[in-house]
Amino acid sequence: MSNPTKFPLLHLPLLAIKEVLSTLSPLDLAFEMSTSPWRFEQHLNLQYRLWLGIKEELAVGIIGTENIYYFNIQKTHFLISRNMWISSLSFDLGAFIAQNTSIIDWLKFHVEPFISFSLRSDIISDEYVSYFLNNMEVTWNLSLNTKMSDYFQLILPRSIEKVEIDKSNFVTFDQLSSFDCELIRLCNTKISNQELNQFFKNWMTSKSNINLQTFSIHIENMESLETILNLPHERVDPGTVRTFRRWIHPFSVTGGIDIKRDDGKTATFFLEPYMEINISQTSLKFKNISIGCSKQYPISQYFVNLDFEELSFVIKGTQTYFFYDFTSNENQEGLLEYDDDEVKYVNYSEDPITELMNYAGYVMEVFSWPVRSVFVAFEKFEERNKSITDWLKIHVKSTERCFLEGGIISDEYVSYFLSSVQITTYLQLNSKMSYNYRLNLPQYIESIDIQESDFITFDQPTSFNFEYIRLRNTRITNQELNQFIKNWMTSKSNVNLRTFEIYIQNRHSWDIITELPSTEELNVAMVPELKKTRIIGGFNIKRNDGAMAKVYMEVPYDENLNLIMIVH
Repeated sequence: MSNPTKFPLLHLPLLAIKEVLSTLSPLDLAFEMSTSPWRFEQHLNLQYRLWLGIKEELAVGIIGTENIYYFNIQKTHFLISRNMWISSLSFDLGAFIAQNTSIIDWLKFHVEPFISFSLRSDIISDEYVSYFLNNMEVTWNLSLNTKMSDYFQLILPRSIEKVEIDKSNFVTFDQLSSFDCELIRLCNTKISNQELNQFFKNWMTSKSNINLQTFSIHIENMESLETILNLPHERVDPGTVRTFRRWIHPFSVTGGIDIKRDDGKTATFFLEPYMEINISQTSLKFKNISIGCSKQYPISQYFVNLDFEELSFVIKGTQTYFFYDFTSNENQEGLLEYDDDEVKYVNYSEDPITELMNYAGYVMEVFSWPVRSVFVAFEKFEERNKSITDWLKIHVKSTERCFLEGGIISDEYVSYFLSSVQITTYLQLNSKMSYNYRLNLPQYIESIDIQESDFITFDQPTSFNFEYIRLRNTRITNQELNQFIKNWMTSKSNVNLRTFEIYIQNRHSWDIITELPSTEELNVAMVPELKKTRIIGGFNIKRNDGAMAKVYMEVPYDENLNLIMIVH
């Protein structure tokens, strides 16, 4: 007798097979297609695209739904259908050096033209880059972050519209002039200021790069800019704000310098934040200019995030985020990377923590950008915890959001931090605390999220008069949670609460917690925001002043149970 637990999919008519497969997630669909001896994928109209990652950890991403699905490939195989379009590739040429040619040959045979591809390596890659470009068709974007010899000649296919080269030491003036792309970005280039001046003169006279829409290149100082702009130009009033696009992303520019081409087209020069910071450090004159510019839009809209785990200083405020990472790895000095919405610059220092604090202190002094969030990992630099907190106390004083983590017992560090730095909106605490730790929080915080809350006793959350409380891994009993809700209903505690979320053990816990007076069954179908949530049970409750709340049990995708209470 055949196994009754196996569904005989391939015995169904083709129309029925197509209907069943259309209901599968991309992961299930990929498994069925890669393991079945039948080639039924040719009958499907798949709306998915693939992303391939060929590096030390091989990966496939499926794009085309609200979620992006990833496979990490180990000892298995993955069938790629020509109906499933591979739109992008990330290829580390140093990961499987001996197989680079065979991988490219396989891609040539199996894959339709890419929209976008990224090549990376820390080895001299002239041979592999040339072989790739000669054998693969790319219709849009090339991102090249490979080490190349100084004499490498990059010949770009005309189909490429966007080229980004992070290690562009090999790019000469002649090569740059031959790149007939809409977007060109060069980092770590050897092109001189005089050559850049000639490059723009050639554009103004339509001698080269006539399709260029966006050009980005690193310059050293304002003197470089003066040499480059030794050509007819017009300085735009600093109070003038205009909106441009970096590929598909809109952004605002105040002032700027305009040049015109002989056919009437106009181009605008401006400095991105990391360039403004670097140039402001070259002299007192430029520092004072930067202080004045910092009060003008859009520079005045930037804000800062500080990360004392990754040692990163992040500038936000526009569609593009600017990351300044600090490292003790000398080989990463000066690395500049771009993504569609991120710019990353790496600074080397023998003492990266001090360098980060000095850099951040200077930027906040000159540009007056507020610090919106602070991330501290207490176990990462344990011997520096107090000095980091002392620096934040002096230079930051307050921040909207704070994330504290620690794989070590962090009672002392958490207490000192909370007594030194003002947090105005949100605190996430994900550090180990001793069993008897007492968390004293200022009442002006709006939201608290405690990931490891086994130290929290019943009396502590009743004293948290915040709008949002989230507790995980707590030792609060079911009976105490029942009393917590009753106290809210009688206005004895937590009167400002808007949302309460806590992990519970099981359905039996729910039955004990929800033994409450005057409840009304919750109709999930009538609550739009809950329709996409996995709900098991729920009801409405009323406080003695008339305020209403929904209480329900949610089953997230990690299969834990959450009790959630939302006041409305």
